Amino acid sequence: MTPRPGFPPGLTLKHLAAQGLMIFLKDVLYTDTYLIKGHVKTGERRLSSYLNNTRKHFVEIEEATLLKHDGGERIPASRMQVNVRNILFAHESEDTGDEALRNLAKQQRDEIRVTTYFSSTPPLQLSGSIDKRLVDSNTNRLHDFIVVVRPEFRGLPDNVAPEYDLFRDLEYVIVNRDRLTFFFQ
Repeated sequence: MTPRPGFPPGLTLKHLAAQGLMIFLKDVLYTDTYLIKGHVKTGERRLSSYLNNTRKHFVEIEEATLLKHDGGERIPASRMQVNVRNILFAHESEDTGDEALRNLAKQQRDEIRVTTYFSSTPPLQLSGSIDKRLVDSNTNRLHDFIVVVRPEFRGLPDNVAPEYDLFRDLEYVIVNRDRLTFFFQ
């Protein structure tokens, strides 16, 4: 297992866990069946940039925990891979990547408020703001994953596990555009 950036050489997440030290899991992925938390190997890029630029069909995650939506069953995995097409949405809890890109993302954008539904079981509804250009340029899109600002979800599992509360008050969420059925303005 490779060490995380900023860790002393030879020290891995597994070593920290063995010593009983707290591990901050920076990435959360939501699929039809599981909430997956862990460390997506992004190569120091922001999760949204990585998902939009990867040519891989599977995303590698270290120190993962899968939580089943229908009961909270926890499945630990020191290393796993998730098919990118199965990701409904994601969030990174830790700022990574290029500082200039983060500052650019915070600039005022021409946003529109939308409500969308995922092609998922059970159906999920998401309302939030997106960059207007994403709607105007739908035919020649450059990004499969889009950022929805100030997201509000309907249809998330209730009282399954505390990790689901994360999605109740987020600044943004990264959405797999291919998993959207339709959206309203």
